[in-house]
Amino acid sequence: MILAALLSMQTLAALPVGAAKENTKSVNETWIERPWEIRYIIDVLDRIDRKAMREISLRERAQKGGVERFQLYDSLVAPESNITLGPESLHHVVALEFDRKGRLLTKHDASTVLYARRSVTDTIKLTGEEVPYFVAEWFQGLHGAGTEFAPAVCGSSDRDRYHEDWDRDYDDYGNFGCREWTYQLNESTAKYIDVTSYSKHGASIGRFTGWARFTDPPRPVIGKHRKRWYCLYECPAGEHPGPIANIKTWTRRHGFPMPRGPHEQPEFPDKNYPDDRED
Repeated sequence: MILAALLSMQTLAALPVGAAKENTKSVNETWIERPWEIRYIIDVLDRIDRKAMREISLRERAQKGGVERFQLYDSLVAPESNITLGPESLHHVVALEFDRKGRLLTKHDASTVLYARRSVTDTIKLTGEEVPYFVAEWFQGLHGAGTEFAPAVCGSSDRDRYHEDWDRDYDDYGNFGCREWTYQLNESTAKYIDVTSYSKHGASIGRFTGWARFTDPPRPVIGKHRKRWYCLYECPAGEHPGPIANIKTWTRRHGFPMPRGPHEQPEFPDKNYPDDRED
């Protein structure tokens, strides 16, 4: 998703200067007029990905979006928490929290108040400054599927995660994505959201984007990395994000069931929902 946007930027940069200036705003900045319903959006990513995304964001922000008016939100906010997953891995939890008008409540260094909006092309951006900041994509769902995992807020890796050529053993990004998140979000009996990714390498916490509506009850976001469980966000009873000493004791203390892994991941690949529309 982000790579495609960057390629689009390179293409536009090659256009004659006059042609570029004629169209400073795109359809991606035509906003849908509807009440804002998202309470938060989080990105969880490792140190290397966070550094790369922030560098891209700072570079684009310095250029004020360029002629194609594209910049990422990553230059605006600091991580909500930094969680060490063993000696080899540090994960950042970056949270964007909103009020019911879509105003960004998370501390940021933009020059003005920012509001989240959804465009007619199903992108979510922060508006207020001249050039909006890209946050995520709004996924409407698949033909042949129900509403169990859609609509959803999806991140940069989700467009590839559900294709047939996705490498399930590529451990860095993991097999848990926005469809798995939203399925749990929509499950009324769920006590938490389990973001564990499973592959031949075992359990891990990969890169993913999560979200919740104002109508969703607060739920802890937990995941297993190697042999240890962690609480990443909205931890219960005032607990701080970090390692869970004993998952059995923790679930019993809070009245939660023990986590159970899925039969396979990704759980909702495109191949399970063939397009049966008639031409």
